[in-house]
Amino acid sequence: MKFSRLIPVSVLVFIWFTAGAANSGDQTGVDGPAAVVNERTHFFSDVPEGTRVVHDFIIENRGNENLEIKKVKTG
Repeated sequence: MKFSRLIPVSVLVFIWFTAGAANSGDQTGVDGPAAVVNERTHFFSDVPEGTRVVHDFIIENRGNENLEIKKVKTG
């Protein structure tokens, strides 16, 4: 059975396509939207090829305007 290492980079895409700054620092009260992502990467251990793996990234808006994520790509 073949194994593959899956390294999603979707969190980077979230950062690129959001209008605010993406870091884990305090963004409270920032003018406009401010995306905060505490976990920027996730590495799965070896999984059998064809197995579906899922990981959720939490994106918090600490700005004072709505945060819109208009386009998402996975890696």
